[in-house]
Amino acid sequence: TDVLSRGANARMPVLNFDPAGERIYYMESPPVPAASPTTPANIVTFLSSVKLSGDDYRRHVEAKFASEIMPSPDMQWIAFKELHKIYLAPFPQTGRTLRISATEAIVPVRTLSVKSGDWLTWSPDSKAVAWTYGENFLEVRLDDLFRLPSGSPAPEPPPPPTPVSTKIGFEYE
Repeated sequence: TDVLSRGANARMPVLNFDPAGERIYYMESPPVPAASPTTPANIVTFLSSVKLSGDDYRRHVEAKFASEIMPSPDMQWIAFKELHKIYLAPFPQTGRTLRISATEAIVPVRTLSVKSGDWLTWSPDSKAVAWTYGENFLEVRLDDLFRLPSGSPAPEPPPPPTPVSTKIGFEYE
């Protein structure tokens, strides 16, 4: 196996382990050719897993137009990048593939980025999701993102949270 290559994936897969350390989760984007030269390619990304032995392959999430899917370390949430924006959704473990997008999902989806984002990551305790935007490292804590006061109607759609921003750019001579 060529571990130095991203293979057919649009982005180098990032490996994640479940909390018990029994499964490896990774993102994959198998190439799907366009129906014709004038039709755009169908971009579909999956969050898949295998046991440490390499068997028991499973597809957990399917996201059309997503270029990144990152599960939280506790496997309760997924952050994903769809058409350059960052989104967050619960990650139910149902045994079936969850189809998700920014506009269509059977679970609530929250927009996290107003502009764009790249290189999703999680805090080790799964309480914050982070990404980069240019020279900025942006982080949003999950506290109260999906919780509403009792009896309150959900805003349509809820506004994106304001992330904490840290400049990570550098200067050189």
